[in-house]
Amino acid sequence: MNQAVRVEARLDPGLSRWLWLVKWLLAVPHYLVLAFLWLAFLLLTMAGAVALVVFAASRASRGVSTAGQGER
Repeated sequence: MNQAVRVEARLDPGLSRWLWLVKWLLAVPHYLVLAFLWLAFLLLTMAGAVALVVFAASRASRGVSTAGQGER
């Protein structure tokens, strides 16, 4: 099922030739902020996982150490 796609476009004469460059320059800070947010997300997720493991291990070890003494 091959179908040809035909696209027609017209360049608006009032549009600046440099507008695309200005748009890209304005987009760069947004990409930097997004990269920082992704890095923060990954680091905080890993820190949360480590904290969860440490918390669970400390509660389990407390229960194991007091189990032989008959305390709860």
